[in-house]
Amino acid sequence: MKNSCYLLFGFAYLIPSLICGQTLYGDHINGQYNFGDLGISNALSADGSRIVVGGPGDNNVGSDAGTVEVYEFTSGNWQLLGSELTGDAAYDAAGFSVSISANGSIIAFGSPNRPLVFDPHTT
Repeated sequence: MKNSCYLLFGFAYLIPSLICGQTLYGDHINGQYNFGDLGISNALSADGSRIVVGGPGDNNVGSDAGTVEVYEFTSGNWQLLGSELTGDAAYDAAGFSVSISANGSIIAFGSPNRPLVFDPHTT
């Protein structure tokens, strides 16, 4: 990437910041489901070559189960890396928050409605 000025805009658009110009960086990334909220959270690797995008309203597994997708900028477009990550059940809201390491090799995402089951007798 020649230009180091980036602004994440809306739901999975990458546009160099207004200081650097206003040109769309590759194609926009479409969500798979209506009202899936893809792009409500997003994070970009340090060099701008990978982006992780969250869609907590995605209905892939159940209502608002959520999804997380990782893309890499290749040959002028964003290409999905691997498969989408999804919430386990309805209302998990996976992808409510996302982050990516500087080199783009590690991601993390929040699923705020996923119940945590902990049995202190098993640990």
